[in-house]
Amino acid sequence: MSSNCSLSTAPNTPEPEPEPEPELELLVLRRSPRKRSTPTVSTIIKQSGAYIFTAKLFTRTALDTSPALVLYSCAQPDCQYTTSLPLYRVLSTSNLLKHYHSQHKGITTSKAKAKQVSNALNPP
Repeated sequence: MSSNCSLSTAPNTPEPEPEPEPELELLVLRRSPRKRSTPTVSTIIKQSGAYIFTAKLFTRTALDTSPALVLYSCAQPDCQYTTSLPLYRVLSTSNLLKHYHSQHKGITTSKAKAKQVSNALNPP
């Protein structure tokens, strides 16, 4: 069975041009400058009477960050131990003391121990 079917093509008719979309006017929204959500904390580090700071076992450096941070660094030669904590946080020195007890065992970490060592070396 053969059939003589041919597909006829439609005459070339130009497609209608799409209607241009109406132009939208975009509004420019401007924001006011952001205000800091947290109050600016002074980068002055308060004096501390803790032995590890008075004996210069650790150094403290105020970092210019937001929020303000303090960098605590071990002052022993060839020791790279550092930690940073927010300036407004009350610092317990126990973590810093743990570093000395584990890494620098021969160095006294309290005023009482330093006095004992001094008395042992210089008897009256």
